[in-house]
Amino acid sequence: MTGFLIGLAAGVILAALVMLLISYAKTGGILGFFVSQRYAGYRKVLVATIGRPFDENAISVAARVVAQEGLVQTLYIAEIPLNRPLESGAEQELSAGMEELEESARIAKKLGVRPLPRLERSRLGSKTIVEIQREEAFDAVVLDVRLSNRSGRQGRKVAEYVQKHATCNVIVVSGQQSE
Repeated sequence: MTGFLIGLAAGVILAALVMLLISYAKTGGILGFFVSQRYAGYRKVLVATIGRPFDENAISVAARVVAQEGLVQTLYIAEIPLNRPLESGAEQELSAGMEELEESARIAKKLGVRPLPRLERSRLGSKTIVEIQREEAFDAVVLDVRLSNRSGRQGRKVAEYVQKHATCNVIVVSGQQSE
């Protein structure tokens, strides 16, 4: 009889724990809790993307880890191919970058953060991210890496480079979306 009561009590506790985790996952996410506990209170956070839309999850992570009076900067890098001059042209890439920065500002405002947008041209986006991080002394860089298609491999290479060369914590947010 004692074994039955112990089993029943363990089952009730387990069910309550599962319900608590499910309700917490719906409100803020378990990932968000662990990220905010490990990386909380940064003064300056950089959210960077190279030639593609900002991921809402990356902006959300930045909003969670930045200190109350901290700065979140959204960086869109228009990567210019080697066969085109860096200084001329690129109107399409720069126009897309402006649209993405506006969208990132909308997402960030919804999360209670006012980001500082920045648009850069570059031949090598990963190197540009590291240079900006070092020159402006960012405390953290948030990158999102999508796990599908060719751009996912490129994103992982960018994340690896930034993690290896940055002088701060690099938070990589993985997503399943395709472009």
